[in-house]
Amino acid sequence: MRYVYTLREGTANASGLLGEKGANLAEMTGMGLPVPPGFIVTTDACAYFLRSGRLPEECEEQIRARLPCLEDGTDKKFGEGRTVSVRHGSEISMPGIVESILNAGLNDQTVKIFAQQSGENFAYNSYARFIKTFGIVILGIPPERFKSTASAKNDCESFKRIIESEKHVFPQDAEEQILECVRGMFRSWNSPKAADYRKKNGIDSAIGTACIVQSMIYGNLPASGTGVCFSRDPSTGKKKIYGEFISGMQGEDLVSGIVTPEPIDRMKDIFPSAYAEIGTIASLLESHYRDMQYMEFTIEKSKLYILEVARAKRTSEAAVRAAVEMAEEGLITREEAIMRVDPYEARRLLQKRIDPSAEKRTIAKGIGASPGAASGEIIFDTQKAAELTAKGRKVILVVKDTSPDDIPVIPSCQALVAAGGGATSHAIVIARGMGMPCITSAGIKLDYAGRNISAGGVSVAEGSIITVDGSTGDIIEGEVLMGEPAASKYFNTLLSWCDSFASIRVFANADNPEDAEKAIKAGARGIGLCRTEHMFFGERLQEIQKMIMEDDKGKSLEKMMEFQKQDFIGIFKIMGSLPVTIRLLDPPLHEFLPDPDKLKEELALLKKEGQNTAEKERMLENVMSLKEKNPMMGLRGCRLGIMFPEIYAMQTKAIIAAAMETGATPEIMIPLVSSWEEMKETRSIIDKAAADFMAKQKKWANYSIGAMIELPRACITADRIADYAAFFSFGTNDLTQATYGFSRDDAEKKFLARYLESHLLEENPFLTIDKNGVGALIRIASVAGKRKNVRMSVCGEHGGDPASIKFFDSLGLDYVSCSVYSIKIARLAAAQSSIKRKEISS
Repeated sequence: MRYVYTLREGTANASGLLGEKGANLAEMTGMGLPVPPGFIVTTDACAYFLRSGRLPEECEEQIRARLPCLEDGTDKKFGEGRTVSVRHGSEISMPGIVESILNAGLNDQTVKIFAQQSGENFAYNSYARFIKTFGIVILGIPPERFKSTASAKNDCESFKRIIESEKHVFPQDAEEQILECVRGMFRSWNSPKAADYRKKNGIDSAIGTACIVQSMIYGNLPASGTGVCFSRDPSTGKKKIYGEFISGMQGEDLVSGIVTPEPIDRMKDIFPSAYAEIGTIASLLESHYRDMQYMEFTIEKSKLYILEVARAKRTSEAAVRAAVEMAEEGLITREEAIMRVDPYEARRLLQKRIDPSAEKRTIAKGIGASPGAASGEIIFDTQKAAELTAKGRKVILVVKDTSPDDIPVIPSCQALVAAGGGATSHAIVIARGMGMPCITSAGIKLDYAGRNISAGGVSVAEGSIITVDGSTGDIIEGEVLMGEPAASKYFNTLLSWCDSFASIRVFANADNPEDAEKAIKAGARGIGLCRTEHMFFGERLQEIQKMIMEDDKGKSLEKMMEFQKQDFIGIFKIMGSLPVTIRLLDPPLHEFLPDPDKLKEELALLKKEGQNTAEKERMLENVMSLKEKNPMMGLRGCRLGIMFPEIYAMQTKAIIAAAMETGATPEIMIPLVSSWEEMKETRSIIDKAAADFMAKQKKWANYSIGAMIELPRACITADRIADYAAFFSFGTNDLTQATYGFSRDDAEKKFLARYLESHLLEENPFLTIDKNGVGALIRIASVAGKRKNVRMSVCGEHGGDPASIKFFDSLGLDYVSCSVYSIKIARLAAAQSSIKRKEISS
């Protein structure tokens, strides 16, 4: 069996056998680039070694047979002054996990020949480094045992004695040195450090590693140096050689960070010929691999050698710019440019983020409910927050639990932190829709009397500055250095290409004219969810509370109809001919009713002061009568419309009135449908209200009616519900809760983290759709809907998740609807999904 290949025999296509590093070295050798000669011991040999604990006999024979290739193009023979490097290299890069072995081939005799050629100090420094690294990497001796002195020659003897004291023998035979180095590289694949890296980065341990043996190139000789460079700036993507360089040192010195390098531009003055050659090679490799490249190089006595090339790691900003410019240069297609950008990473372009180099003291950690970062003063109550923000102060609203009372002040705050609660409350949903960082279940104690928050023995007073990271859930003391959103003209260009490839469209969740305007600017093709209950927060909250609690709802409904009509007019005007789907009222009553404990306190105060308590007592009685044990599964959705048809009739009239005035064709969505009987009954309420209103006005407006499918029973009986629906919109937030049988708030606070750590769940089902459970239900409903020509979409939070969008696209849904601040990422993900499907089908 073939276990060893020279660099002249491999290609870049053999990375599974030769490792990424080795395959690329072989490819460059074939291109005629200045690569030091060498050979590669394959991943097959690694697999054999890990199974048996030894190298195959034929592998050892093949290594010995290829030792002469190390001398190709050099003026030195192996064992007579020519040394080698031994490096690991798997199919997937694992930088810094295993240290390279340099100067193999030196022994007590050859070091003397080497000293004659390169000087005694240089030779013994090289030999001492080899013995030390051999002891640490190959034999596993602790690094602290090897302490260098002023005499490298003495160090060589000292280091060999240390190895002997550990019951090992430092091999003097050059061939045995290389064989032992290869064995050590393969052994390192299962080291704790390597295993931990693979686990964290999702790398399969079965792929193993190859081992690269190459002739040494010395950057620490006179007229020599070493460096790393990128074909484009890895931070910005600008087309310009970017890198660092040091004179008179080895590559390991540079990448270890023990010395301060100079910008690569300095090479123009020191090594002008090599600098020009690097520019030419970088351009050639970028054209060859059709991607941005990373290179490691060494100059030995003014001659340039390329030691490694790989696909360059880059920031999100650089990924976008490089992809767009490469497409414009004709190097790649627009489809390839779109596929080059990770949508999850691209989110960072749209949000402030904490600078990775910033020093920080984390005082508490909660659940990141909305990404981004912000700093501001801790403020406990909404009134004070409103007063301070009106004066231009930056405020972070910190509350025990979120409530509708918080909503009016949220837009003016920098961030929202809740000690309890979950990610699905209306306040959090609205803040997330604004792109505001949010943290729930924050793990902090609020002391309203002492006006401070505390966690882990740390107390921070109200008015103090904190920083929150809505991505990680971290609450950090003080103000921390942050990076501004980096979305650029290149990202907008990329998005303009995306829309021409995507088959699934992207709509917005928008509840007011302001959000509708932002949606249009972000590229939304319509509004897929307008939540009418969100129109009743702030000053209007009292009106809906009156309406819910009053026996005679007439006056409240008239008032509500007028401001609903004006809201709809504003939205329709902004959206023009684009579709708008309006969900009828779906209020979990506990979020809209007055707090009974607060009412009891107010009632007690009135009694104490001898004032009339009749109205407050009636209000408390009504609140208690409407209180539910499980409001999320109580009187909400279409059940509310069936029990109080005048509410849905009012909303229908407001929608039709706005449509008459603007010429819009609204889509009216019935929430929380569980049966076709509910759908039929609720549809009749809407159709009658619309017909009566149009007859009275003697004007007509077109509209359609659909169902929000967010219960398992609705999915299973979708074929019957479809008889009464023009469209389905899957509310995946509630559908996920109902399918799993747990609430998001409780799950994320109490057990979801453990489930994820223990792999009882592979993904958080509230962030990425559960394809096997929730997805299976959606598939059932979508098949039924297609048979009856029902339009289908998703309007839950999953509509902005790239992995979920790919799944919805595979089902042939018409569009996804997501928060305004997720639209651009959703557009990118939608295009990528379509491009991928076409690649697979072709």
